[in-house]
Amino acid sequence: MNGKSAPNPYDQLLSRLDHHLHFLYPDHDTQALRKQIFDVMRFDTFIAHPKPHHNPWTQQDAMVITYSDSIKQSHEKPLETLREFIRQELNGYISSVHVLPFFPWSSDDGFAVIDYMQVNEGHGAWEDISAIAHDFILMADIVINHCSSRSRWFENYKQGQSPGKGYFVEVDPETDLSEVVRPRTSPLLRETETLEGKKHVWCTFSHDQIDLNFANPEVLLEFVKIVRFYLDRGVRIFRLDAVAFLWKEIGTPCINLPQTHEAVRLLRTVIEYCDPEAVIITETNIPNRENLSYFGNANEAHVIYNFSLPPLLLYALVKGDCKYLRSWSSGRTSSIALHDCDIVTYKRDLLARLIYPVANPHFNYTFCKGYYARIADGKINGRVSRLLVTPLLRALRKIFGPQEYLEYLDSFRYPLAGEFSMRTDTVNDIRIPSDWGLEIGVLSEMKRNYSTNRICQVDIADIYDHKH
Repeated sequence: MNGKSAPNPYDQLLSRLDHHLHFLYPDHDTQALRKQIFDVMRFDTFIAHPKPHHNPWTQQDAMVITYSDSIKQSHEKPLETLREFIRQELNGYISSVHVLPFFPWSSDDGFAVIDYMQVNEGHGAWEDISAIAHDFILMADIVINHCSSRSRWFENYKQGQSPGKGYFVEVDPETDLSEVVRPRTSPLLRETETLEGKKHVWCTFSHDQIDLNFANPEVLLEFVKIVRFYLDRGVRIFRLDAVAFLWKEIGTPCINLPQTHEAVRLLRTVIEYCDPEAVIITETNIPNRENLSYFGNANEAHVIYNFSLPPLLLYALVKGDCKYLRSWSSGRTSSIALHDCDIVTYKRDLLARLIYPVANPHFNYTFCKGYYARIADGKINGRVSRLLVTPLLRALRKIFGPQEYLEYLDSFRYPLAGEFSMRTDTVNDIRIPSDWGLEIGVLSEMKRNYSTNRICQVDIADIYDHKH
């Protein structure tokens, strides 16, 4: 014991919020802002104590994604039908449901939100959303970069009224905006008649989707209110739509700015100190290296969308050719690990143990083979290795005498383990078998291409079992 007591959640929360707010709004009264956030999130009545590096999901979780009106039945609102369908047909197969924007909207299939606090009355009501959240982990969208041109906020903006006044980004049309990164080809600025005259407002995606001005702390507070409102109705996963474009600063690309990352960190802070099991997912359709930056230092998104990986992975599996996947991933990571997908005793430290010898830059290992005791439920498993591979190797050694290759294979405590890790550049040097000879084949390839002092093995689990 060092005599120091761990900081309490209240002090930690104060410190984090102060840091976020000073970074985002150095010229504002951040103590007043902090108090407003405390009041909105009701931190005066409850503050959770989130654990660092906690993953509120496992490999057993599965999610279905759907629009609120994807399934319809006569004489019933679509959200009621959806709830009954997933309860009757998907219960036991999925753990989470992502209902795409279920609010009143004006375009872009829901991503031009008219009112964040309402459910599209043609689809159902908040009671239906809460009912789904009662049965499954519910994911909802926070369309955070922009809102509909038909929203109350934008109507108020045009009239010079609040809430809405100061909520949108006004720019002189003569301003040089050539540095701005755009996902669309439409004009960036929309001419708008207001009570104060003609204005030009920023529209990253379309002229019906007006970008919000997060340099105004009142806009941030609006979304803190939305987060609290959704939490109260059972939402536990928050998808931050198009968040990369959140912060605007003339003379920059206006994408992935430091203030944007800080805003994500702030939202994570307020969410996890309210509910440590809640999750933030960032939707950032950008190059992979920039995309991965939204993990931060385990203090931004819990999960990120990766639009490139699924088609590349499917192509590799269908064609048996990983050249495009390899090209895409090269330089993005220093090490990779593979393990069975049917492990029923899976824990996070299994992966950490497996990849550590090759990921640690102070070690010289390029390949690591995992092993573990093949004992579960009072039974000894691993029969193929015990009764075939090991006796065969030792019989061959007895017949042919000392052989470096046979001694090498026999040195592995569990040569048929499907778990191994390697440096990414090793992938280019070896031929990975695509058949039942994967385990021995990879070991053989490593022996053919590398010195044995670059190869190691590690105990990856105290208890290990998989589906039989």
